[in-house]
Amino acid sequence: MNTPEKGHELGSFSATVAANAEAGLEDAWEGHNFITLYCNHCGYEHDVMLRCGDRTCPVCRENEFYRLFDGYKVAIEGKIGLKSVTLTLKNVPQGGLEGTIDRLRASFNTLRRREPYATLWKGGIYALEIVNKGRGWNVHAHLIIEGAYIPQKTLSADWLSITGDSRIVDIRYVRKAEGALWHMLKYVMKPPTVGSSENKAEYNRVLKGRRLIHAWGTWWGQFVLANTSVFLCPRCGNPHWMSEFELRKLNLWAQPVAPRAPPMSEELPSYKKPSPTQGDSLWD
Repeated sequence: MNTPEKGHELGSFSATVAANAEAGLEDAWEGHNFITLYCNHCGYEHDVMLRCGDRTCPVCRENEFYRLFDGYKVAIEGKIGLKSVTLTLKNVPQGGLEGTIDRLRASFNTLRRREPYATLWKGGIYALEIVNKGRGWNVHAHLIIEGAYIPQKTLSADWLSITGDSRIVDIRYVRKAEGALWHMLKYVMKPPTVGSSENKAEYNRVLKGRRLIHAWGTWWGQFVLANTSVFLCPRCGNPHWMSEFELRKLNLWAQPVAPRAPPMSEELPSYKKPSPTQGDSLWD
């Protein structure tokens, strides 16, 4: 299997995944394809792991967690008066996941547009957690809200009046914004408990193309991911990369440069460009 060069993953890969690569544990990469990027200055090759398409994949989910956390923590820094809220719906049997997700989102939209929430809650972000431990699908939302505290008893009664059958909620004061973000996103990181293969198939089918993270209110359009995935070429320090597909469009694709290990620091001064037979038009 084509495994990325050790220690040179592009972007914000987690410590666990990086450690697996360093240890040569290829099992962590099983089922994933890779794309090779080329430094557009010196031609250095760099393999990047692609998502496998399985929404329950622990490797993809962990990488997604760090991408989201690194990207969103810039937006949440300095925010005060935050609350952590959990809204839960009653379990539903197999086959009812899609409708329950839609119902949860619709119910929350109804709640936040109702008084006193429409006045007291300015905006926020939420993540969906979905599990099936053998008692049907349990769908709930973990929210970070900018606004006033609502007594849990009031919130529970209002949630029940909207959903008709669900009253389990939780609301707490947030001490540290970054800690609240970590807590919310950790439910995106961990592989969901789905039980049977039929449940896993339903999970992947329903969540295909669906976002698990949503911003709303004053945070909509403002709470965006920062670009934290700049990766510098370990050979020349250049931050710009091109794929094989881009090279083909520019008619610069010849024979790919032979794979090579990252240079040691003492080797950098003696580095020479690839020969003309290796696509010199890209680097001149």
